[in-house]
Amino acid sequence: MREQILARIDAMQVPDERSDVEHIWEIVRSWLVISRVVALILMVLLSEFTEEYFLMGISVSAWCIAIGIPVIIAISVFIIIGDRSQKSSEQVEPGNVLKRPIMERR
Repeated sequence: MREQILARIDAMQVPDERSDVEHIWEIVRSWLVISRVVALILMVLLSEFTEEYFLMGISVSAWCIAIGIPVIIAISVFIIIGDRSQKSSEQVEPGNVLKRPIMERR
């Protein structure tokens, strides 16, 4: 048991191999995910509590849903685009490039 704990402590001392861009994206992504959840909760709560109020002839709860769904979709699109850009930057790194690629097949 003691060896396992010491091995885990030693593993924590190893420097992280990720770049600054990956760390920044991780932080931005976490805030986007949190804001998406908050937007969903606020959309549901506002639509439940504002059913009796009307704005331009439409219920405020309908406005909340009409505005909230595109906001959630936009946040999700930003997360997907960021994940794809990080994935593509990982594939281009020099560690993944072949030193002697096959030029022709026989």
